[in-house]
Order: sequence, then structure tokens, then C-alpha cells
Amino acid sequence: MGVVKFFGISFRMQRLSKGFFGILSRGFQKKINLGRCFSTSDPKFSTSDAKVSTTDVKFSVSDPKITTTDVKFVSGEPKVTTSEIRFSTGDPNFSSSDARVSSTTSERTANFGYRVVREEDKERLVGGVFSSVANSYDIMNDVMSLGIHRCWKDEFVNDIGFLRGTPGEPTTIIDMAGGTGDIAYRIIDKHQDRGLAKDLHIKVMDINEEMLKAGRDRARANRYFDKCKLEFLVANAEKLDIPDSSIDLYTIAFGIRNVTRIDDALREAHRVLKKGGRFLCLEFSKVQFEPFSSFYKLYTMNILPVMGSFIARDSDSYRYLAESIDKFDDQKTLLNRLERAGFSYCSYKNLSLGIVAIHSGFKL
Repeated sequence: MGVVKFFGISFRMQRLSKGFFGILSRGFQKKINLGRCFSTSDPKFSTSDAKVSTTDVKFSVSDPKITTTDVKFVSGEPKVTTSEIRFSTGDPNFSSSDARVSSTTSERTANFGYRVVREEDKERLVGGVFSSVANSYDIMNDVMSLGIHRCWKDEFVNDIGFLRGTPGEPTTIIDMAGGTGDIAYRIIDKHQDRGLAKDLHIKVMDINEEMLKAGRDRARANRYFDKCKLEFLVANAEKLDIPDSSIDLYTIAFGIRNVTRIDDALREAHRVLKKGGRFLCLEFSKVQFEPFSSFYKLYTMNILPVMGSFIARDSDSYRYLAESIDKFDDQKTLLNRLERAGFSYCSYKNLSLGIVAIHSGFKL
């Protein structure tokens, strides 16, 4: 009686000869090529010695000792990278009637522009891009949008309306990925005109310290720290050190597409918002006017990196930003993500033919 080990689990079998599980007697007469054949009775056998040459092998066995009904292998790694193996057996010495083994060798990946990278690498790569452009961020936005980004941000802040806190409790806002403070300053200026800025507590959050430094410098130069309670904090949108249900408004402008795990970030935004709190996102999206779409893609993919190399001496960062726009979700896909994260009354509106869109959702 031979013994096969998969990931530390021993399987006791009878009438095994050569091949994978041998060529099982009675009920499995057809020989299947699974790459390297091996003897199951070899005490030194391990899964690292076997290669699976097929991407999808299914077979049935009538041996009463091994009543396997479906075994499926997926290749792609030099080792056996089984995505799912299910066994059922009548052997009384086998303690489980249904053993399931899942592959642990696969790595989670994310898009960095057109490149597919490991999730843990994307944060570092995106950080490098924004460290590079931090001191020329306004110029970068002007180049990318031909200056129209200022109008988009004004419209975004207009959608917020006026926020009024209760006596002794200011309105608390997170401006995520807000490093340089563009959105925060617009919110302060709007409320300052109505004498309401003093009731605001704005937390500008960004994962990149260089962007936050640029924001602090601008805030000091324009005395925004005197107008309301204003903080600049290093933070990861996917995991916030913020209590549940403590925030009135969560904004993120031109940042969500650079987040590695977008769904995690949306769930965090929902978690920290109070009931009745609002999520607002301004982001590049998909052009809805087809004749203009081709020209827009030509501009972002070919002209923008060249302009970046002349204006900021950094064509690679601009190329990534252009690719990240092209790879990002369309309007409905991002809307569906908001709904899955738990937001209610989700909606979006297009600006400039859909070059950008504002998405909104409420926590109820």
C-alpha cells in the first residue's frame, strides 16, 4: 500500500502503479500524461518534485478505496500550484471524508499603470511618483488638465454645500490623499466667507510625507492654520487610526485610483463616517463622447509624458499618471464599489464629458 503526501496530508491508497496516483486499476484505463511520473511508494516523494503539464485535468476513479470524483489541477508554477483539490475516500485510516487543499503560492497583484506588480510594491512605487512631483504638483495638474482641474475642484467643493457643526462640536472632515491641501483650502475659503470656518476641523491625510510638507508650507504661507483647526497627517486610506462613526464628511480628489486596495479604502471610509455622513470622490473617469475619446487618449498617452519631461523633467511619473487614468474604473464600476462598501443613495455626475466624475454616497 503506497502513501502520497500533499502539503503534509497523507493519503493511503491501493493498487497504485506508475503515473500520478499511478494508472489506477479498473475504472481508469486511459493513460494521462502529467509531466513527470513518479512512484507513490517513494518515501522521499514531495509535491515539489512533481510538475503538472496540463492546465485542467479531470478524471474519475471507481476504486472503492479512493472514490475521488473530481480532481482539478491548474499549472503555471514550476511546483504543483493546485488551486483546488478535493478528495473523498472510503479508507477507514483516512480521518477526513472531504479534504480540501488550496494553493498558497499565488500572490495578490495590483495595477501600477500598465504594469502588474505585487500589492506590497504598488504603495512604494506610487510613493516614489508623488515624492517626485510634490514640489510641482500644481503644475502637474495644470499640464494634465490644461488648467481645467481648478474648475473641477471648485465644482466638487460646491457640491459639499455649507457645513455647520453643533455647539461645542465642530464639523469633522477627512480630506484623504489631500497632501497639498487643494480641497481643504477651498472648503475653508468657502466657509470663511460665511463666518463658518471656525466650526471646521479638517484632517488632511496622505500616505506621502513630501506631499504633506508641501501642503503645510502653503497653509502657513496663507495663514490657514488661523482660520480653523487644520491637521496634516500621514495615513493609509486602507487602514485609518480613526474611531468608528466619528467623521462628518470624507473627501478624496484624484487619489482613489492610486490606492492599492480600493475596496478596503471604501470600507474604511464607510466605517469612520457618522450616520448621515457623506463620502465624495473626484476622479478621472471615462469620456462619454466617443469622437472626443480618441483625441483624449492620444493626449494623455503620448503628449502628456512629453510635456512632463520638459516642464517637470520627469516623463516617467507623468506616463504612470496617464496609464493609471486609462486603467481606472469607469463611472458605473466605481458606483457599484461604493454600494458594495455599504454606502446608500450612491450617485455620480460627469464633468467635461466624463473626463472626470464626482461620486457621492451616504452612510445610513
